[in-house]
Amino acid sequence: QRPLCWPSSLASHLSADWTSRAWTASLCLEFSSARKSTDSRSGQLCLVWRSWTCPICATCLTSPSVDSPAAPHAFAGSRWLAALSPSSRGCPVGDENSSALLSLRNLRRLLTEQKSTLVALDLSRTSITPESLRTIAQVPDLVLKELCFHGCKELTDYSVEALVKHQPSLQRLDISACTDLTSRSVVAIAWGLKSLTHLSVSHDWRITEKGLAELLSVPSLRSLDLSECVHVNGTEIVKGLMGSNASRAQLKIINLRSCNYIRDLSVFSLAQLLGDTLCELDLTSCISVTDLSVRAIATYLQRLVVLRLGWCKQVTDWGLLGMVEMTMCEPDKDRGDKDSRFTRTFGNMGFFKPPCLPFEARPKLVTETDLEQFKQQAGASLLALSRLQELDLSSCSRLTDSSITQVGG
Repeated sequence: QRPLCWPSSLASHLSADWTSRAWTASLCLEFSSARKSTDSRSGQLCLVWRSWTCPICATCLTSPSVDSPAAPHAFAGSRWLAALSPSSRGCPVGDENSSALLSLRNLRRLLTEQKSTLVALDLSRTSITPESLRTIAQVPDLVLKELCFHGCKELTDYSVEALVKHQPSLQRLDISACTDLTSRSVVAIAWGLKSLTHLSVSHDWRITEKGLAELLSVPSLRSLDLSECVHVNGTEIVKGLMGSNASRAQLKIINLRSCNYIRDLSVFSLAQLLGDTLCELDLTSCISVTDLSVRAIATYLQRLVVLRLGWCKQVTDWGLLGMVEMTMCEPDKDRGDKDSRFTRTFGNMGFFKPPCLPFEARPKLVTETDLEQFKQQAGASLLALSRLQELDLSSCSRLTDSSITQVGG
């Protein structure tokens, strides 16, 4: 998003008629990080037009750059910014009627005036309260499609329930990093937003499995971000996807980054259930994911375009190559009693050798013979993902050049 410039060559073409027609475009209000401040510049509100027709040349401009030759009037792009009330810089900040002051009264008045064209509202990282959100949601005849409240830490489950009740047509909702929200909000969203397509609840660490089954039963849902929801293990997600295609979410994007309780069984089930739709999967820092998950992904998720497995330290060369590591567990020669056991609550008193921890075991290296076998077999390697464009394997410490070269080549 680039600020809209008002060059002198264009100013002469602008008129009240042009301005009135421009206001009828479908627009989005963005107040990210806005605070009540004594600095009048912080109160400059921005209007973001999502799609519009230039009234000067009567053509739709879609060039991504303002400086593009395709945009002779410097209004290029399907998204552009214009300052609201540029003359407000000279208004006294102490005047509550000044549009330079971002207040609930001014915001509500603006929403009321633009209710017929407003489609999205971004109040990220603001100190909006549950009562203020309820007031905004209840503006008469206001029908929003997109709302973003990222980092609004004062919001509660009550405020989300009120929002869902008064804005049931929402299609995109971002309530990430709203740390007071719980699974009660997820349940309210699942029952109240039947047209929802994109939902982000990342960094909402109080959210658990409760309500996810109902949420995944919303047929319109296409994107779900649960990253860093540390109590999520995937069980209810799988449960919600068990219904018929017509009565469950057709997910194209799912983000499970840093969901440490996600294990192979959940990934295997998700891969089977979402094989026809999923295009982007993020399992970064899912520390319990192993080679079994990688083989399931390569077997079932043939439509994947983006796969992120960074910091999955149990993934090895064998998983990427779709091969089974043929190793025999040999008894420890130094241990006479093969069945001896002790709990980790007791220290090692010298009677038994402590068991090897998983991170102490070194993976068996892939040999040239193994690579030849890999080339000849039709295994479930990542090479099967013909549409894959982005693969993140950063900090997967058990991987070597042997598998990365084969998969990446």
